Amino acid sequence: MDVTTPIPWRRYFARMFDYVVHAALFLSLWAVIDEPSLIRQMEHSSATIDFLMLVVWIVIEGCYMNILKTTPGKKLLHIQVVHADGSPIGRYEAFVRARMVWYRGMGMGIGILQLIAGVIGYRRLTRKGYTSWDDDLRLTVRHGRLDTYRVILYTIIVSLCSFWVIFLFVRYALAIN
Repeated sequence: MDVTTPIPWRRYFARMFDYVVHAALFLSLWAVIDEPSLIRQMEHSSATIDFLMLVVWIVIEGCYMNILKTTPGKKLLHIQVVHADGSPIGRYEAFVRARMVWYRGMGMGIGILQLIAGVIGYRRLTRKGYTSWDDDLRLTVRHGRLDTYRVILYTIIVSLCSFWVIFLFVRYALAIN
């Protein structure tokens, strides 16, 4: 892994990969377990579903980072979150970092707050070279070389999962009407 200038968009795309893939899994699992409650929830607001998925993601990301030392998106886009000496992060840092990213980096998934948090995080990362959550936890983000096959695989998986999520939303929106 190279310790290079931060690559904010790659980090963003890794996070979006994780969100889209897990949204597809989350909605599919919910539909299998209790389809009527998913339909009822969609009648009220899909924003609640989005918020719920982000909260669940905190736990999932913490588990990924604790056990595997990465998330699927970070692995695919060749990103590592480590201590300055290169050692992997521990359980505490994994879960605290996931919560901090949700709150500070994603604005808890709440519309305008998400936009503001994204802009602040991007500006800090490009100006200082690190985000507030990584600075607070004394963590370093490393980027490796990005191969063409990783970009192609990313595009295929995100496209398929996005289409699946859209399909589920349309299917259940039509069931409501």
